[in-house]
Order: sequence, then structure tokens, then C-alpha cells
Amino acid sequence: MNHPRPNTARDLVSRLSRGLLGERSRRPAPVPLRRLDVPSALPLSLGCDALGVSRHIGPRILEALPRVGCIFDDGEHWWWVVPSGSHQGVAWPPEARYAVGGYVPEPRQQRAGGRPGAPRLIHWPVDTMPYTHPILLYMAVCRATGSSPTWSEDWLGQQVHAR
Repeated sequence: MNHPRPNTARDLVSRLSRGLLGERSRRPAPVPLRRLDVPSALPLSLGCDALGVSRHIGPRILEALPRVGCIFDDGEHWWWVVPSGSHQGVAWPPEARYAVGGYVPEPRQQRAGGRPGAPRLIHWPVDTMPYTHPILLYMAVCRATGSSPTWSEDWLGQQVHAR
């Protein structure tokens, strides 16, 4: 189907909203995801989500935490394993990436052989709990990124009414 070129801003907006500009208007291909490979010796009884930050601020966050679960490094991000649902009730800073189900983007960096490498485990917990406490992690990430902690009013209200 051949469409004439838009000659006004209104025509352009109309065609964009209908997806009629061809290849240029298509969304980029989705980034492939890979699930973090938490060792089977560590039970995931609370599910498995992950929080990623730039590997450049990872060490600052690590130092601020009293206890740390599994941490993975994909060459670009450090990924902390947290219980499922740890994104509820908080607004993670924009510098952080939350990965539901522990499915993280394939790293852009290539390993030997020209293939993306799996994120590698760089921190094993001192006990059998693979998780980092999500609220303590949230506070440490906020501090490392210069963000103010923000709590969802809906979530706070649910906690008050649950008592």
C-alpha cells in the first residue's frame, strides 16, 4: 500500500499514530533477556527478582549494606537478587533497573567467541539466603545515586490498614 508523503504536521501526527511511516516508525527489536542463574544450593523460597545498577556504583552500595545476598556482574551492571515484588511501594531511582523474575537484559559486551556472556556470580552470601534486604538496598541505592527515597502513598496506606 503506497501512502503519499505527509505535507503538514497534522498529517504527520495522524500517520505516526496509525503507524504508516514504514520501517522508521517501528519499535526497535526487544532486548533478549536471560534469567540469573542463582545456584541451586540457595533456595528461592521468596521468588526471584533482581535490581541492577551501573557496575561503577556497585562497590559503594555493597559497602553500605550490613548483609548481602547474591550479586551478579554482566560487565555493565551489578545485579542484586531480591525477593519477588520488591519494587512495590517504592520508586527505584532512574539509575536502577528492576528485573521481574530475575530476567535481565543480555549484556552488550561480548565474551570470548563473540557471544554475550552470562552474568557471573561475584558475591555468595554468608548463609543460604540469596537475597539482599530490599529496603536496605533501596536506601543504599538512593544514597549512592543522590536520590531521595520515595514511598508510594497507596502502599503506605495498605500497611497502616493491615495493622
